[in-house]
Amino acid sequence: WGAPESGGDLGDAAPSLQRGVQRVYGTKHAFAAVLEGGKVVAWGNPNMGGLIPPVAAAAVERDVLTVSSNIGAFAALKEGGVVITWGDAK
Repeated sequence: WGAPESGGDLGDAAPSLQRGVQRVYGTKHAFAAVLEGGKVVAWGNPNMGGLIPPVAAAAVERDVLTVSSNIGAFAALKEGGVVITWGDAK
């Protein structure tokens, strides 16, 4: 529920969120969930982290330990200490 442009509609992420969700994080207008196995799925405003760009998406397919967020971007910490970011670069 809520404004679709702010993550109130799961959209294409819905099938991935039916089971295995470990944690959910948010920016002002988007959400990201870490699933079992460490895959990250995002939804909401694409400019505020609701769309993971292809290069970052490949990197967050597995082994994500945790995610941090601010008003418009996400940072995922992977096993081995690698950090992957996406969202508003400003």
